Amino acid sequence: MFQRQITYLGKENQSRIEKEKICIVGLGSLGSTIVELLVRSGVRNFTLIDRDIVEETNLQSQHLYAQEDIGKPKVQAIKQHLLSIHPKLNLTLLFDHLNYENIKIKERIIIDCTDNLETRLLLNEYALKNNKILVHTSCIQNKGYVYIITKNKACLQCFLKENVNLETCQTIGVLNTIPTVIAAIAVSEVIKIITSKLIESNMINLNLETNELTKIRINKNKDCKPHNNRFDYLTGKKEKSIIKFCSSSTYLIPHKKNIKKLKVKLKKEITQEVGNAFIIKNITIFPNKVLIKAKDKKAAETIFSKYIGN
Repeated sequence: MFQRQITYLGKENQSRIEKEKICIVGLGSLGSTIVELLVRSGVRNFTLIDRDIVEETNLQSQHLYAQEDIGKPKVQAIKQHLLSIHPKLNLTLLFDHLNYENIKIKERIIIDCTDNLETRLLLNEYALKNNKILVHTSCIQNKGYVYIITKNKACLQCFLKENVNLETCQTIGVLNTIPTVIAAIAVSEVIKIITSKLIESNMINLNLETNELTKIRINKNKDCKPHNNRFDYLTGKKEKSIIKFCSSSTYLIPHKKNIKKLKVKLKKEITQEVGNAFIIKNITIFPNKVLIKAKDKKAAETIFSKYIGN
């Protein structure tokens, strides 16, 4: 299956690729394409983390999913597609929103394909504290970025302001070609990491409007908190009472209810059960948080009160 790649990389490097273990956080347009390319490159061991359900609007740029996947958790839908490509994969799937309470990533390579700043900065701190390699990827409109973070390099918090208002694919759109190109660049860099080749030290910025690829040098900030062993996101100091994910018009609200009792109480309305979580219409109830699709914060809080209580 991998003979043409072996001709280029050699058997020893292909063996390294097949033994590597990788964690991907976020299975949207970037994450789903990256994991597909990695599987087709020979990587067999993955932890895949995502909190979302496949929606019809996803199919424009998330080409691994199909019409029959609509309404399914992405971790479930993607499993079937990946196993149809390579049936001997070792997949650990987590259907949840990653936060300071449940982040436990064993793999040395983490690929950030998330859609919100809080999770990106949480992964940034986790990677620095635990000496992981973090591959940061992002795209919007017709632009995309790839940046590889290691313990001694400048990190996201060296240059990103914590209160920055990041625009999203929902608010300003995305061309469906840019995630594929950025995914290809990211996977090429991951293969270099695995095979001990020289990786790009700068941030890669690609603009498909002008077809320009720019390399941006990021300088380490001496006052950067994680580099000074201050981990506000990992300790929960930055945890919000309610998080709005603009990319999908959803709200994340924590709860302290007993998940088993909630499941009994709402049994007649449950449409799907996935691990410890269950789904009711546009609501996903996790053991300590609820993901609600709603038009605004007030509507989300009303739905929360109806199903979870105050």
